[in-house]
Amino acid sequence: MQNSSKKHMRLSSFIRYILLTISTFSVIYILVSATIGVKMSYSYWFDELCTVTAVSLPFKQMLSMLTVDFNPPLYNFLMWIWVHIFNSSEIVCRLPSLIAISAGLYMFIITARLLTAPARYYVLILVGCTWILPFYAQETRSYALLFCMSSCTLYFFLKNNTKVTIMFATVLGLTHFFGTIMSALILVWILFANLRNRRIAIASIIAGIVIVIWPVTLLLFFSLGNKLGGNFWIVSAGPLDTLAMVLRAVLPIINMRFSFMLAPVSVMLLLTALFTFGIITVKMNCLKKVKKIFQEELLLTQKVAYLVSGCIIIPLLIDLHTPISQPRNFMVLIPCAIIFIAILMGIIAKSRVIFYVLVSFFLVMVYFYSLKITHAELHVKQSPLQNWRTATQYIVELRANYEEKLQVYYLIPDKTKWNNLINNYYLGIIGNEEVYASPLYYYEIEQLPEHWIMLYGQMSPHKFCKRLNTADIKYQIYYPPQALTNHVGVIYSDSIHK
Repeated sequence: MQNSSKKHMRLSSFIRYILLTISTFSVIYILVSATIGVKMSYSYWFDELCTVTAVSLPFKQMLSMLTVDFNPPLYNFLMWIWVHIFNSSEIVCRLPSLIAISAGLYMFIITARLLTAPARYYVLILVGCTWILPFYAQETRSYALLFCMSSCTLYFFLKNNTKVTIMFATVLGLTHFFGTIMSALILVWILFANLRNRRIAIASIIAGIVIVIWPVTLLLFFSLGNKLGGNFWIVSAGPLDTLAMVLRAVLPIINMRFSFMLAPVSVMLLLTALFTFGIITVKMNCLKKVKKIFQEELLLTQKVAYLVSGCIIIPLLIDLHTPISQPRNFMVLIPCAIIFIAILMGIIAKSRVIFYVLVSFFLVMVYFYSLKITHAELHVKQSPLQNWRTATQYIVELRANYEEKLQVYYLIPDKTKWNNLINNYYLGIIGNEEVYASPLYYYEIEQLPEHWIMLYGQMSPHKFCKRLNTADIKYQIYYPPQALTNHVGVIYSDSIHK
């Protein structure tokens, strides 16, 4: 018995060493890959240009632009300060997202220490299974801050530090609409847990009022109401589509398409996991041990299960009326979902040494397979997604090599100030404000001069090109190197020769 016990201890120590090594590598890989992406300073894509052009404006004008964006304004307020202190270059504007992801991961590591081994190691390995963190660590949008605030709020929530939790929950609710959902869930928990404590109860109610001021204002006085009932740009095929987005954000390897099951190794690993759970169900004495282990982390499990279920069910119900879910929005869910999964896997692993081996082996294999997904997503991101800068550079070179001054247009769905700022952003930088693009509708082809250049990036050019063909106007198209092949490009009259 003693020899068997020593062997088990040695095996457990060896596995713990492997898990610690991989969990450390997981965090380092996220930070290094994100840092490399930020340093590459590749072109903004459309969503980033929305942020950069808005925060580059005077403060009052920025506020008017944010009523169209709909998301709570905290991130844009912070970026407005950042841009006016420094500048709006790609590396400078993406740096806050990298800092936010780094801070969020730090809080995530601290949160993992609240768990017992091996769950604390599983947490850091699981966080490396999602591509979404290094992806949005190099994007000028609010998603990195959403993850950071979610991680901070979750830590203090699990630590029962109520006052600090309320503070971070308020900040989380002002970061993103999905942050508002998680913030509301936490404030409701705090309210009902502290009904006899008037100060805490009142503080949670005030925090709730603060986070709903923005959406209520947009709903009553601006155009948010017009987007309800399926009039938003996001499309959902139903509840299963929402769940697929959750899985794509948290554990993309098991998204609703189950594409990973095409790999024979993954099928074997899945069957191994199911077999393991089957054994646990059959062996009642093992179930008793599982229940005992479960009691040790009961409150933590209850809290994260509450947040996970709420952050999935509420968007799912909203999607039935007005689709709002996208994988990136569920970054708010990553901390609590991963903690929840790690706790469950840890409970199983601690019940028997053989389960510890099987669960750990399964998780390590999932992690290394997930690295392929992360690498592929980052390659697309850094290609870049849309190459507005190179397309604009092409326009500037066309004009420079032509004797006459060529009129530049941009194809748009509507003549708004934001569209004008987005399409002229890189022209103002590369062309030194000497080149200015004017808006052009599909039906304005007859107004085109003999020699012209058109930038497009918000609408497909096919309808426009079809009208050009109908009017027998000769043209050429230039597509810059980018992942989304024909999303951004330059159409110009055939009479222009570079």
